[in-house]
Amino acid sequence: MADFAVLVGDAATVSIVDQQAEFARVIGEIQSLLGSRWQEMTVGVVEIRQDQLGTFGATAVLPTDILTRVGVSWVPLQGEADTAANGGFLYGLSYERLTEFNADLLLVTQFDVPDYAEIPIYQQLPVVQAGQVILVPEGVFYGVHYPNYIATATFLLDELRALGELRTDIV
Repeated sequence: MADFAVLVGDAATVSIVDQQAEFARVIGEIQSLLGSRWQEMTVGVVEIRQDQLGTFGATAVLPTDILTRVGVSWVPLQGEADTAANGGFLYGLSYERLTEFNADLLLVTQFDVPDYAEIPIYQQLPVVQAGQVILVPEGVFYGVHYPNYIATATFLLDELRALGELRTDIV
């Protein structure tokens, strides 16, 4: 953004400083909404595909990076994805491993599996039964510039507000 601003001069209307400030504001709202509950909460992120599962490390995609900044604790598979060998992404997991994503809050993205919620193992997860699941659209995961960070943080804030009071005793 800074290079673009130099190229277009006065025509640039977006300030990186303003973008950073807006992102910090939304992160602050998430932190304020959740208060100290993050200290007691575990989060899992699962990508459900037609024939396999995947997951991401703590800073590999925007939702995990944002929630890491807020201070969440992750299910162990998120840590496994973060290893040097996996480089932030872990794919090829069988559906049987869905139980490893049980957490106090679950973020789900799905590709070509419109009936993912009917998968018996998924239905049996205590986090799913508690209704503490956020369905994350594919586009929210990508792009590392501030407009995408702000849009993703705002999405997470809106979804957390919609969930209401979160239980922190599921796992």
